[in-house]
Order: sequence, then C-alpha cells, then structure tokens
Amino acid sequence: MILLVVVDGLRPDAIGPSTSPCMWDFLSGSAHSLSARSVYPSYSLPCFCSIFSGVPPSAHGVASNRDPSWDRYPRPDLLDLVLLKGLRCAAFVSWRPLLWLLGGREGLELFLFEGMGVDRLLDLEVCLEAVGYARDKGVDFLFVYMGSVDEVGHAYGWMSDEYLRQVKVVDRAFSVLLGALGGGLELAILQSDHGGEGFLHDGGRERDLLVPWACRMGSSRPFPLGEGVSILDTAPTVAEFLGLRAPGWWSGRSRALGRAPQGVL
Repeated sequence: MILLVVVDGLRPDAIGPSTSPCMWDFLSGSAHSLSARSVYPSYSLPCFCSIFSGVPPSAHGVASNRDPSWDRYPRPDLLDLVLLKGLRCAAFVSWRPLLWLLGGREGLELFLFEGMGVDRLLDLEVCLEAVGYARDKGVDFLFVYMGSVDEVGHAYGWMSDEYLRQVKVVDRAFSVLLGALGGGLELAILQSDHGGEGFLHDGGRERDLLVPWACRMGSSRPFPLGEGVSILDTAPTVAEFLGLRAPGWWSGRSRALGRAPQGVL
C-alpha cells in the first residue's frame, strides 16, 4: 500500500520527541527534510493542487481557497495516473474545499468528515475510519488529510501552547495509521502543505513556506533526498515508485531516485 498523509499547517519545528514522538520516529527512520518548501500563495487549496499536480500555482491556476477556476489545472495529475493504473484508491479528508480537487473521479472512494468549529478529535476519527476501510476493503493508494493543526493555528496562533497540544493529538492519530497499516506499507509519505506564523500562513514569509517532507520505502534505510525538496516532489515520487511516466510539465522531481523496488503493487 501507498500512504500519503498531509497534516495541514504543520511547521517543521513543531515536530519533536516530546510534542510528536510518532512523527519524530517516522522522520528519523525516513528520508526526510525539515526545510522543504511550499508554494506561493500558500493557501491550503493551491498547495494541495500543487501536491497532486506537481506544478506551482502559477501553472495550475488555483490561487485561493474560494470557488477556484479549474480551466488551467493540468491533467493528468497524480490521482489520474494512479487510477488509470487500476489501483484501488481512497481518500479521507476533513476539509470540504478538497472535494473540488478530489471529487468526480471514477474509482476514487472519497470520504468527507466535518466537525463543529475547532474539532480537536476529528483527525483521530478520520484515521480510525481510514484504517477500518483499508482493512475491510483493501486499498492500494490511501490519502489521509488532517486539518485540526491548521484550525488551531488560526484560532490560537502557530507554535502557541494550544497549537503544540494539537500537534500531540495529531501525532496520536498518525500513530493509529502506522500501527495498523505499517506492516503493509510499501511507500509512506508524511508532509505538510504549508507552515504559518502568528495567526496566518498566506504572506509568503519563511515560516509560511517551510514544511516537513518525509518518505519511507518499506523497510529500506533512510537515504539522502538531495537539495531543494518541495511539495511539488510528492507526485513525481509516487509516480516513479509505481513505474508511471510523469507528464513532462510536472516541475517537481522524484525523490525515489531509482530506489523503488521492482514489481510493487
């Protein structure tokens, strides 16, 4: 199984052995960067469009979270390629605007979870449901979105005590995923879409643009990712791992670097 986990608004310096022991251990055993780059504008939806399309907002045309135009969004994107390969795909999300990006794709099982206000336990529910579905139905590609860290950042401030407490909650949710699925994971990517500072993340500041990005391939040892890691690299990395030809217009680059095992999935 391939697992892609994106924790919305997670700053790299919020990850540590005390605040997030599971994510810390995952990074320690993975090829990872704590200085990967997001895109500008660093609103969540443009970032996710870049994660799945491998191009920046200037190329995909989605510049805000509100009623975006998809006229320039390039297809095929990562999900198109994975679905065309015939893989069983599921996405578990807790933010409605992601339906604009993910919805309407034949073969993708898409689940939306919504809470009231800042729901601190919603991500745990999302992960529990994702685990149950993956066990019962069987999944080749699983995307899990966790949004509560971003919500708490907007409400209480990035790196506030409340923010760091929520990172601990999300870490427990991530541990549920790894504990249940870890033995069957051939590729696992953990990343954020953007960072944040103060109460916002849309100003193009360094703290807005720095994100964690980590990749683990089965039981392989960590390997160097090279320079210039960014959220644009997610789609090319998954594509190379699956032996798929990435479209020529993708501007990210694979961090698998020929390390994908033969005959996966």
